[in-house]
Amino acid sequence: MATASATDADPIIFVADDDVSIRDSLSMLFDAASLAYEMFPTGADLLRRMTGQEVGCILLDYYMPDCNGLETLKAMRASQVCLPVIMITAHGDVDLAVQAMKAGAADFIEKPWKKDQLLGVIKRAVALDRSKRDFAKGQREASVIIESFTPREKEVFDELITGAPNKVIARSLDISPRTVEFYRSKVFKKSGSTSVAELVRLAFVAGLIQP
Repeated sequence: MATASATDADPIIFVADDDVSIRDSLSMLFDAASLAYEMFPTGADLLRRMTGQEVGCILLDYYMPDCNGLETLKAMRASQVCLPVIMITAHGDVDLAVQAMKAGAADFIEKPWKKDQLLGVIKRAVALDRSKRDFAKGQREASVIIESFTPREKEVFDELITGAPNKVIARSLDISPRTVEFYRSKVFKKSGSTSVAELVRLAFVAGLIQP
């Protein structure tokens, strides 16, 4: 395994390819582009390295002995390794691309590739990983806020995100408009929101409202 250093926050390009010349070529390309990377000669070696906490993307050769790229991809997904995967092959065709995409690959690229083309694909994959992580972080934070509501606050919150005015909420929950206003104020304070629109966004990010 060849490794270029990276801090915990840096994206890493993980490569599994049994062709040593490809690994050497990619190492030089990534060094020139100042990209952190780790190289593996087999899919099994890559699988042993993955913890599910990595940041970046994976370049995965389709044709490898023992555990091929598709099998490795399926094993990673079963192990909750969710980094974007770029499937690479010297014998690419439509059927392989379809199989890879159905198994969860983010992209598909054929050898030999142009350097700028490969770097562009990697850049998109790393951006996709960052976007997914940012969304997951926001979803966790939104869920924590909503879980902090008392049962009554949650009831008022659920009514507020439908756009219902205080009087309607009061009738629905069989409480006074003044009590609604009290819990409405508590909901806004706990969530750090200043408008119902922000409450709706909070509910959307937490997954309570489907797009």
